[in-house]
Amino acid sequence: MGSNKIENKQNINQLNIIYTHMNEAIEVLEKAEAVLMKRIRAMRDGKPKYAASERLNELRAALALIKTVEKQMSIITE
Repeated sequence: MGSNKIENKQNINQLNIIYTHMNEAIEVLEKAEAVLMKRIRAMRDGKPKYAASERLNELRAALALIKTVEKQMSIITE
């Protein structure tokens, strides 16, 4: 009985560590998104701008995925 409590505590601690790392990843991706948007606005139309826009869309998709997982994890740890 006591070992289950210890395992549950360890699992929650691991989830909290993962949750913290996900928050850090979200912050980094949001900053990268802002920088990339600023650069795209300054670019002239052409292949480099379209490639950067494609990269921005990929970055936003990754950010959305991480936020979804983070939201689900916050529900689990509550």
